[in-house]
Amino acid sequence: MMERLLCSVAERFTAISRLHLLGRTHQGRPILALRISDTPEDGSHRPSVLLTGGEHGNELLAVEYAVDAFHQIFSGLHRENVRSWLRNLDIWVVPMLNPDGFEVMLHHDYESQYGRK
Repeated sequence: MMERLLCSVAERFTAISRLHLLGRTHQGRPILALRISDTPEDGSHRPSVLLTGGEHGNELLAVEYAVDAFHQIFSGLHRENVRSWLRNLDIWVVPMLNPDGFEVMLHHDYESQYGRK
């Protein structure tokens, strides 16, 4: 579901975002990052901001915080402060650093897998 969401966002906002595959988990799930900038293809050396979520499989709400962060950016493109961020920063959002742990938390025995990191 997260992969579909990030692909959809990257396709909708092609001028300011790119989707990157950072790697794959031990179980083969993709770890995806959304790069948001007014020059998302440029490899410039401007300051970067990294927003992450889902580092621990049992922290489900952290994923929502990361998703909300990029939603706030895309819904605030009319605001000068957001446009300034895009001009001056590379914003990287990795909403789910631990998709394997997230999978365990949602779809398997919670008690026996509690705290899967």
